[in-house]
Formats: sequence, structure tokens, C-alpha cells
Amino acid sequence: MKTVSVELAERKIIEALAHVPVVREVSVNNAPAMVKGPDLIIDLRTVGGDYSLIVEVKTETQPRMVPSIAAQLSRYRRDTERDHLLLFTDFVSKKSAELCQEYSLNYLDTLDNCRIALPSLFIEKTTSEQHKREKKELRSMFAMKSSRVLNAILSSDQNGPWKVSDLAETCDVSIGLVSKLKQKLIQEDYAYEDQSGLHLREPERLLLDWGAQYKRRIAARRSFYTLLKPEQRELALKGTAQQRHQVSLNGFSAAKWIAPYSRSNTETIYVDKDSEQVLISVLELQEIDSGANVILEHPRDSFVFSSSEIASNGISHTNAVQTYLDIRTFGERGEEAAEHLLKHTLLPRWRERWKMNS
Repeated sequence: MKTVSVELAERKIIEALAHVPVVREVSVNNAPAMVKGPDLIIDLRTVGGDYSLIVEVKTETQPRMVPSIAAQLSRYRRDTERDHLLLFTDFVSKKSAELCQEYSLNYLDTLDNCRIALPSLFIEKTTSEQHKREKKELRSMFAMKSSRVLNAILSSDQNGPWKVSDLAETCDVSIGLVSKLKQKLIQEDYAYEDQSGLHLREPERLLLDWGAQYKRRIAARRSFYTLLKPEQRELALKGTAQQRHQVSLNGFSAAKWIAPYSRSNTETIYVDKDSEQVLISVLELQEIDSGANVILEHPRDSFVFSSSEIASNGISHTNAVQTYLDIRTFGERGEEAAEHLLKHTLLPRWRERWKMNS
């Protein structure tokens, strides 16, 4: 990452303000710098009054850094009416932008995303590059193996503390991967770390951000029809779970055992290659081109099986987190069912987790 200089900050801030109709003049304050002072002070004269922007320049800014930046800049204010705070940095993420607004911290980044709110001036801009950069920043966090760790954390009965080595062993991933993911979670303010280990700070935001990036990873899909009645299917599926076959209801078929919202006449089931023929036999499946009522899917990651849960009737289904992610991809009806699952299952679980850990 290139170093963000004060000279670049000065040029970009002046450019952002120079063509605003209410701004009459923009200049750099050349008063003698304090031993410990702001990186830059920009004076501007507007139709509504004169103001100064007290500027902090950062090469990189993570959400967790915003409160301390705002506190630091506040110490340099001499006139609370005239002096306003501004952060200039390489990139301001959506979460950082929300925190900047919360702490009355104006911002501008090298991509020209900005929010500058003064008594007689308001500029807010989000560029298309902001969304591209945001996706790029989050992509590695929601990659297949990283997703195992996130699923384990979000599905846990307690809010940590989690150790890197324990997560690596549980999720069958490298310690290096978990360490990098841990740092990313902390940087993006999803989690925090104390002497006991890692704790999640914002499970809902993490899951919503994950859901916005999520794409189902299916290696193969086959369509079938069965004449078995629902209760007969349940009995057969219970048997596969008891025999520890790699079989797990997913999507709406899983959601009906977690947080029922709407019924689907089609069963969707994750299955591995070794267990597929067993399922075809016990469900008496006939492969067809259209009109299917059973869909068998081979997931690219077997973690969906090891993280699955057993319903009260003994049937194996994807856990609530995986089910939420999957059904979000099933169109508008799926999004509604996912919201229902989040509201009635996941949020109550997380609230209870916080209560237990308080």
C-alpha cells in the first residue's frame, strides 16, 4: 500500500472544496505548527461563515481506529463552532464511514469518497470504486476455508473466548489462516481480543455482510422424483442420519426444522458421492428432467456435513447459519425466510450468549 502523504491530502481536500458554490475561498493554514498537533489545517470561507478543518492523515484506517482518531483531533480544537475535524486516508469502508458520522468526524479518501458536514456546507459522495474496494477487502474473509471458521464462531453456544489453535483444529484449517482471519475480524471491528482469547462484537453485522457476499458452492446437482409420502421420507432420512451417512437437508428443507416460515414441496439435500446411491435407494428416487420433488446437491466443502445439526425427529440438516446463507440465495421468498430465521432463531441465540457471558 502506498503511503498517503500530507501533500496528497492537501491537494485532494482543496480540490473537493474548491468547486462547491457556497465556498468562497480555501487555503492552507500556515501558522507555526505545534510540537504535537494536527497534520494539516485547512481554512475555508463560505457564504455562511469561516471554518477550519483540523486534519489527520492516515495511510490506513480500520473501523476500530475511528474513535481514537476523533478523540485525538478533538484535542486540537480551539473553537468548537469554527473548528471541525477531518480524516484523510487511503480508504474509508462502509463501517468506518458510519463510525465517522457517529463521532462527528468528516472524512475524505484517495478514491474521493467523502462526507464533509459543516453548518453551511454539506458534501457526501460514494464512488463506484468504494463498492469494488469493499468487496475486495472482504473477499478473503468469506473464502471457503475462512467461512468454516466464521460458521463455527457464529454457531457456537458462547461468545468465546476462542483460541486460534482450537479454531484451526475444529475447522480443519491452518493456524496461519485463522490468525489472518482473526486480525481481519478485529480490524473491521467485528470482534475483539483480550487475554482469554477472541470474542465476537457484532455477530449480526458479520452475518449480514457475509450474506451479501455469499454464493453457494455446489459441485453437482441432480433432480429426482419420489412417490414416498413426507412421513416416509422423514423415516428414511432419519435412518441415513443414524447410519452417519453424509446427508443433510438444506435450504427450505432445513429451515422448516429451525424456524418454519413457508412450506416447499421440494426437498433439497446435500449429499456426498459415497452416500448418494444410498439416498437414491431409501427414498426410491427416479431421476427426471422436470417436475422434481427431491434435489440432491454435492457441496464443494464437506464442512456442511460436520457442522450440521440433528432435528428433534432425528433428521440431519444444515445449521442455522448455513441455512440462513443458503436460503438468502433463493430469491425474494428466500430472503424473507432468511430474515425470519435471523429474527426468531439467531438473534435470540446471540442475545442469550451475551447474557451468559456477562
